[in-house]
Amino acid sequence: MGYRPHIVEKYDVEYGERIDGFSWMPGKFSDFLYAININHQWQQVEEGVADDFIIPVKELENLKNIDTSKINFMEYFDDECDNEQEAKELAEKAIKDLIKAKKTHCCKQNSEIRISFF
Repeated sequence: MGYRPHIVEKYDVEYGERIDGFSWMPGKFSDFLYAININHQWQQVEEGVADDFIIPVKELENLKNIDTSKINFMEYFDDECDNEQEAKELAEKAIKDLIKAKKTHCCKQNSEIRISFF
């Protein structure tokens, strides 16, 4: 399974979709979020054990209209991808996963998305 970010859908905790491309790289995930203009909180429990990211739902409103053509995604996915096109495809899938995540009951109830690396 590895150490990848997972969207927390329920605080009981029930995990939803996995976001691919960031295995063992919470720092690159944080950098990726900033690159797509998503402000977030990063709570690091212990290096390599657990990392949680909290994103206010309002931060995701502009993702539907994001222009990914000006972002070099290779720096976030260099361990996972061989070229820029693969990195862009992985980034676009991650963006779609984030957009989809804001529709969960937990996100609507708490006005935030929690993503947990484990």
